[in-house]
Order: sequence, then C-alpha cells, then structure tokens
Amino acid sequence: MKKNFYLLTSLVALLLSFGLMSCTPKTHVFVQPSGDAVVTIDIESSKVMDTMIANVADFSEEELKENTSIFNKEQIKTELEREGMKVLYVKTKSLAGISSKFKIYSKNMKGKDAFVKTDMKKGLLTLSIGPKNINEFVQMLSEEDREYIDLLMAPVFTGEASTEEEYLNDINAAYGPTLAKELKKSKFSVSVTCPKKVRSIEIKPFGKGRKKGNKAYIDIPLTRILCVKEPIYAEVKFVP
Repeated sequence: MKKNFYLLTSLVALLLSFGLMSCTPKTHVFVQPSGDAVVTIDIESSKVMDTMIANVADFSEEELKENTSIFNKEQIKTELEREGMKVLYVKTKSLAGISSKFKIYSKNMKGKDAFVKTDMKKGLLTLSIGPKNINEFVQMLSEEDREYIDLLMAPVFTGEASTEEEYLNDINAAYGPTLAKELKKSKFSVSVTCPKKVRSIEIKPFGKGRKKGNKAYIDIPLTRILCVKEPIYAEVKFVP
C-alpha cells in the first residue's frame, strides 16, 4: 500500500502547486476515534493565477468556456478510490480552484513519507511534506500537467538550490511584481481536529502552530515549501 502515501501527498502537492497564488490554500484533517482521518483540501485560485494559466495555455474565449477547470475531477476521484481511499467529493472552482474531501484509513498509514499518520495509543498525529513525496507526484503527471507545474519554476521541482528571495526574484522577472507579491504573502494553512484536547504542537524545521481545545492550527509560508530541501514535519499530541 506504499503507493497510497505518494498518491495522497501527490494530491496535496497538486493543490498546493496550482493554488499558490490564492491567499491561503486550506487543508483540514479530522482525526476520528478509530484513527482514520478525513481530509478536506480547499483551494480558491486568484484571478491572477487563472489569467496566467489561460495566457500560457493560449486559450480562446470559447475554449475558456469549455475548459472551466484544468483538473480532471473524475480522474482524481478514480485514482484515490483505486488506492483504497473513500472519496466524499471532488469539486472544481474556476480554472485552477478545487475542493476535495476524502477519508484515509488508519491501516494504510505507514511509511515515513506519508502525508498523515495517527497513533491513537500515544495520542499523536504526524504530518509530512517534502521534496521526495512532492516529486513522486510530478512523475505521475501527464506531460501537459507537468507544463503547468513548470510555470512555477520552484526549486522543489527543479532541484536548484535557491533561497526564497532568489525564487521570488525569478517569479517577479517572469510574471511581474503582482504575482510575486501574492506569492510572498501566501501560506499553506492546516487545521486539525482531534478526538480529545490537544496537548502540544511542534513544527520542524519551520512554521507556526497554535492550539485551542481539541484543535491545532498550522501555518507554513508557501515560498518555504517551494524552496524546501528537507521534509517539513508537524506533530500534534492530544489526550489518548
């Protein structure tokens, strides 16, 4: 079932990649008492991002009306179900916006690179996202989809060693200051709901976290994710 984890993290990477220019790509993880997790991912794509994709793809007005989304939601649903996940819904919103909700069974949460893992005996939820599982996703894409990913010129995809400042300068030079400013202020936000009270939250090597009751909140700048060289880990400890 190892492929499950790459596919799951791949979906997260996909939504991150196309949702970069939204203010806050959001993910919610609901931990059930059984240890299963229900994940909701919501991307509101900005007009700037939609326009950039439309221009690069050279869509005509008629094609834009026909191609209401770059995502094939039926294909996403089919692939997730094929790997043993329960898909509750996949919805497209604008050209590069998408919302998806699916259930991951605890029996399939294995492997160091799994996006989400739970240990109900210890009261522990672990999230992970890094170059390895992101690039596993890229290799699964069609040639056309990889072209959209290439638009981002992100070090995590290209393998180049660039700082966040250097990366933003590249975006500014290629697409202009508006896009660079939107990217700079963008963040990846994750909220976690646990069965019982959250004891602590720790994020390595960077990111901000806070807790309230049985909920934990994680914010990571998107530029850091796109320039990351090692995985980012978040641990949420709750009352078993």
